[in-house]
Amino acid sequence: MNESLQKKILATTAGLIIAGCGFYVYSSSPKEEILLDDPVEISESIQEVEEDPDKIVVYITGAVKNPGVIEIPEDSRVLDAVNAAGGVTAEADLESINMAQKVRDGQHVTVPEIPDPNSTVPIRQNSSSKSSGGLVNINTASESELISLPGIGAATAKKIIDYRETNGAFIEIEDIKKVRGIGESKFQSMKDLITT
Repeated sequence: MNESLQKKILATTAGLIIAGCGFYVYSSSPKEEILLDDPVEISESIQEVEEDPDKIVVYITGAVKNPGVIEIPEDSRVLDAVNAAGGVTAEADLESINMAQKVRDGQHVTVPEIPDPNSTVPIRQNSSSKSSGGLVNINTASESELISLPGIGAATAKKIIDYRETNGAFIEIEDIKKVRGIGESKFQSMKDLITT
C-alpha cells in the first residue's frame, strides 16, 4: 500500500510540473508585444490627420495674375487669397480693397482695377446720391458714405466697418442688423438705399 501511494504522489507531482512548464511557455509567448505595438501606431496616424489644417475654397477675380477658384487654409485673409492667385497685377487698385479682411468658404473676392481717368463712368458706381439713384454698398462703403444713410452717425458707421472687417462681408442687407445699434426701425429707414 505504501509503495502504491508513493507512485500516485509522484505521478501527480510530475503532472503538476509538466502543466506548470506548459503555462510558463505559453505566458512568455511574443504575442503580447504585437498587441502592444498596434495601439501606438494607430494613435500616431490619428494625430497626424488632426494636425492637418482645414481648407476653404474661394473664387478670386479681378486684378490678380491667376484668377479662379483657389484652396487656402481656414481663417485666411484677403491677402492670403491674393497671394494664392499669384499676386496682384499692375492695374490693381489696392486702396479699394481691405487686404486684412477674413475670407469665408465659398466667398467671391474681387480685386478692383484702378479706374480709367478717361472713362465717363463715375468712380464710385454705388454712390448714395439720391440724384443718381444709386445704392450704398454696405460691404465697400466708406465712413462718409455710410453716414449719408438715415439714422447712421459717425459712431455707427465705424461699427459697421469694424463689423465687416472682423466678421467678413454682409451676405444680405438684413445682416446689417447684426451691428450693435442698428435695430429694426433703423433698418426699415435705410433698406431701400443699401445693397451688398
